[in-house]
Amino acid sequence: MKKRILAQITNQMADAVLVCTKGGEVEFVNCAFERMSGYGADELLGASVELLPLLWQRQMQEVINASTHAESVVLLCKDGSRKMLDLTVSPFQLDRKRSKEFLILVGRDVTAQRALELELEDARKRLEQKSRQLESFNRSLQEEVQEEIQKGVEKHRLLVQQSKMAAMGEMMGAIAHQWRQPITAIASAAMALRMKQELGVLEDRHFEQGLESIERQTQRMSQTIHDFMNFFKPDKEAQSFGVRQMLNEIYGLLSAQFVYRGIEFINDVPRSMVLCGYRSELEQVVLNLLANARDAFERASNDRKWVRIYTSLYEGKLDLVIEDNAGGIDEMILDRVCEPYFTTKETGQGTGIGLYMSKTILQNSFRGDLIPKNRYNEEGNREGALFVVAIGREHLTCPPGACKGGSGVEL
Repeated sequence: MKKRILAQITNQMADAVLVCTKGGEVEFVNCAFERMSGYGADELLGASVELLPLLWQRQMQEVINASTHAESVVLLCKDGSRKMLDLTVSPFQLDRKRSKEFLILVGRDVTAQRALELELEDARKRLEQKSRQLESFNRSLQEEVQEEIQKGVEKHRLLVQQSKMAAMGEMMGAIAHQWRQPITAIASAAMALRMKQELGVLEDRHFEQGLESIERQTQRMSQTIHDFMNFFKPDKEAQSFGVRQMLNEIYGLLSAQFVYRGIEFINDVPRSMVLCGYRSELEQVVLNLLANARDAFERASNDRKWVRIYTSLYEGKLDLVIEDNAGGIDEMILDRVCEPYFTTKETGQGTGIGLYMSKTILQNSFRGDLIPKNRYNEEGNREGALFVVAIGREHLTCPPGACKGGSGVEL
């Protein structure tokens, strides 16, 4: 009766159940065990667990005589397949006299679970390997990025240095033009004094007039040096400054060259216009653009040559426009003129970094840009170049205490 009830209960279980004596003789198997192993009850009842090498692994022999014991074992099925079982072995006795003792083996099929765990472990290992490869790639990429950044920094430093050298060359050329007339005047005054002295007609008033002329010209030359030194002195802090006055001062440095080439300078910027920022950097931009316009007339044959500067406000931003009538820029290269080392001048006459540095200055220091364009007449013929010096709106009004001097802009 008890065995029949036990059989009914165990046959309802999903886990495999095998009951054997302590000597290893099989007394009972449930239906789940038969399905898992492929062995029928008639093949197993009365047999010895130890005599079934196809059923259990060798370590099963080590747990036959144990008390409650749990471990994972491999079930070798009748068809030769293998299944993983989580096996629990527990002692069992029918009466208190222990006249008949048994072992109950309960096994749960975890083959799919173990396979999934193995797949997960394999996936984890692959993921770790990929992570290590990714970390290695990231380190390599960071090193390459840092290397490229360093190259970019070095390239920018070189361009800045070359730009300074070019500006210095421009300064020396401008000084030479500015000094040509005073030097000629000094030489003429000195020659006149010498001739009058040799002829014996040198009077005190002639001598005083000659000395005054020489002194005026030397003062003019000294003022030229002073103007250039102030122009190339870098600003340590932002300041407010009048744009029209700044443009006139820059033109003063190039005026001798403009007059010599017959170029008219037209400053249509309102007197009331004030900007906030690093003045010397914007001066360098304007100087580059005016020098380029000056050089463009070398290839032009206009009866009237002019360079005009005016302003335009658009959506709260300021455009300082510098245009000329020197023929303009070939449309094929218009988009490239601000690239580093790109120049349309003959070898030795241009470095190709002036416009690039001007664009860089405007982008970094004035939240703006340098936009090259051409100017056309009503018939659609190209007449000259037009450079838009875009200034960010934050430089139109100085925050309180941010700049030296006044603030604001009026148009």
